[in-house]
Amino acid sequence: MARTLYRCLWVLALAAGIAAAGCSGATADAHEVLRLVDVTTAWLPTESEAGNRIVPVLSFRLENTGRAPLGVMQVNAIFRRSGEELNWGSVLVRAVGREGLAPGASAGPFTLRSERGYTGPQSIDALLTHREFVDVSVELFVRHRAARWARLGAFDVDRRLLPLARVG
Repeated sequence: MARTLYRCLWVLALAAGIAAAGCSGATADAHEVLRLVDVTTAWLPTESEAGNRIVPVLSFRLENTGRAPLGVMQVNAIFRRSGEELNWGSVLVRAVGREGLAPGASAGPFTLRSERGYTGPQSIDALLTHREFVDVSVELFVRHRAARWARLGAFDVDRRLLPLARVG
């Protein structure tokens, strides 16, 4: 009788596992079906009491190229100065909420800016050509639900100014 009970429990556990696998939707990882659209990098003039200031900016939209909706997602932009390993600023935002992102739909635009930048008494344009100016790059990562962070891309920040009106 005990042997029959164990056999029944084993069959139930196997059936539950198969059912759970079938209900999970077996969707691809978010980073495999997300496409970055309208990617722009630049420097944004910001206000500062210490002088003129510029900060690096990454702007983009996310498009779901998969066949299934994607649930809650976060994106994280990590800015670094060229030749340095240290984080020079990061921005974490919720890209998609509980409503999800349907197949073929896009989210954004997102404009992520570092909290660090360059400040000086010279004009905004002169900050970009200053002899101590160091170029910056940005890496973009995505996290879908509780999955691990996955890299979506890396970009050099263009040495050009982004008009203040473009940032929302």
